[in-house]
Amino acid sequence: MKYEERELPAVFSPEEVAAHFGWSPRRLRAKAREIGACRVLGNRMVLTAEDVDAILEASRWRSGSSIGMVTGKSRVRSKGSDTREALNLLRKIERR
Repeated sequence: MKYEERELPAVFSPEEVAAHFGWSPRRLRAKAREIGACRVLGNRMVLTAEDVDAILEASRWRSGSSIGMVTGKSRVRSKGSDTREALNLLRKIERR
């Protein structure tokens, strides 16, 4: 297939996408790099429609219950007990 017969994919700059959603271009670039949803050549980044979809999905807010958060009793110690232990350790150190 000749190059002239191919249709190039629509690409967007991070600034265009960020402006559309009211986001910071810097944060958008960081998220795109983090999840691998971007095309980079040299110091230039472009985003395809699929990249934008992936970024949107990755930025979706998930409640605790939707990410498999365990409710009720757990074998994992709570942060409160760690705090208590830390305070007790500090008290012991102060007494010395």
